[in-house]
Amino acid sequence: MRPTALSALVAVTATAASVFAHEGFHAEIAALDARLEVAPDDVVTLVERAALHRRAGHEMEAYVDAENAVLVAPDDPRALLERGIALHALGAAASAEEDIDVYLTTGGTDVEALVVKARLARERGDDVVARSTLSDAIARAARPDLVIERGLIDESRGALDDAAAGYEEGLELLGGAHVVRKRLVRVAAARGDFDRAEQLIVEAMTRASFDAEWLLERADVRAARGRMREALEDREAALAEIDASLATRPTDLRHLLRARALLALGRIDEARRTAEGVVARSPGLVEAHTLLRTMKSSSDRDRWSLEP
Repeated sequence: MRPTALSALVAVTATAASVFAHEGFHAEIAALDARLEVAPDDVVTLVERAALHRRAGHEMEAYVDAENAVLVAPDDPRALLERGIALHALGAAASAEEDIDVYLTTGGTDVEALVVKARLARERGDDVVARSTLSDAIARAARPDLVIERGLIDESRGALDDAAAGYEEGLELLGGAHVVRKRLVRVAAARGDFDRAEQLIVEAMTRASFDAEWLLERADVRAARGRMREALEDREAALAEIDASLATRPTDLRHLLRARALLALGRIDEARRTAEGVVARSPGLVEAHTLLRTMKSSSDRDRWSLEP
């Protein structure tokens, strides 16, 4: 059964479905609006617009279009998929799972169906099914976000060997994806495999034109293995490179990296001021808020101290 509250909103929301479109999708959605004015029951166009609304982050508009598509064509697999994805985003887990299961059992191959299935399993506490389903998704379409999501399941249950193996697989499949490599470095260090962690960093630095981020990663690894002098040298080198780069590329991401370097060097007040400046200029930058929260924790002050 569809959630009554959602069904009641269909008629109310349908006319507003394109009003709140994300600016980046506006032209594409407007073109589909025009097509639907001529043929309002065109299932292909309804599904296409539902997918665009989903990618723009407008779950209710996506649900409305997908629900209308299902009303016209109850067995259309793409309509069921989009409705299932939208229902999951809206918190209607049971109905979402029903749609996703129908889509998959009738031969659907879209990787997003597997992603939603995995997340539904995780939400009900079934990490085994969640991990297995993500592995199936990665086999169909290797993506950094899926490799990280699977690895975080392993990390959350303390299975660092499994996490490392998954990240190694992802690194090979994706040709050295930056975010996967960084996660693998941290898991390798947590497992005590410091040589592998440093090897991964050196490999990254041979390809990078800007080393500061990797210098900070290597400093953390070296500090973890007790090589504090080398860690200090890496952090100072990272800060020097960041400061030099800011003269020609004064982005908030670089300023945020500078705050990280200052924090790692124990210069907490400077780090806080730098991070606060980033938040003021770019309030949507989640990493800046996270770093500020870290600095406000007295326990984290101790963590970032350079004292042995």
